[in-house]
Amino acid sequence: GVRVGLDTTTAHVDLRAPLGDIVPRESSAAGAPLRTPGERLDVYQDYVCGLALRVGRELLAVLPIDDVTVDIWNVTAENDAPEDGSGYRDAAPRATNMRIASMLCVRAAMEAIAWPTADASQVVEVLAHEMNFSPTEGFFQVPHITRT
Repeated sequence: GVRVGLDTTTAHVDLRAPLGDIVPRESSAAGAPLRTPGERLDVYQDYVCGLALRVGRELLAVLPIDDVTVDIWNVTAENDAPEDGSGYRDAAPRATNMRIASMLCVRAAMEAIAWPTADASQVVEVLAHEMNFSPTEGFFQVPHITRT
């Protein structure tokens, strides 16, 4: 799911990135665990950061705007409890939509990044963002980024 809002100088994008859809618990062939819970969360963090950066970068490349805000949402079903001990965090009570990252991609900052050698999670750290991630527990709910 994608939702985009535009005005004269900025764009806002909401993206759904459910953990279970991005990093499956089991391989499809043998049914064996694909990754440990910690590895799943690490891959998921890199995916979330990369997704936000990619969308921000693409919109800045094709639109005459100054910045893009990107919100990434984890979407879970009421009965989609983690059974593998992954420790993934939910808002209480069990949420169906939880904002896990909110990033402000300003044109000048995005153009200064050396993209061929960039690591997504490290690039996010230098941009204005709201993200609370623990390597053992996953993402926690965060507010929408505000421009200051």
